[in-house]
Amino acid sequence: MDIIMFFTIPLYILVLITIIKNRNDEWLKHSFFTLMISTGIADICRILTLLLFSKLA
Repeated sequence: MDIIMFFTIPLYILVLITIIKNRNDEWLKHSFFTLMISTGIADICRILTLLLFSKLA
């Protein structure tokens, strides 16, 4: 499971960076993409927390 998350995080970050860079595009100005950015950042923080700190407990 950790290996899968390790390989998908860069792809997830790349998608978020692409959306953030192009958020001024007319098609990406909808609230769906704003929510997707904030949810994506929260997901990445949660995944990194699971990967880095779940082994300590």
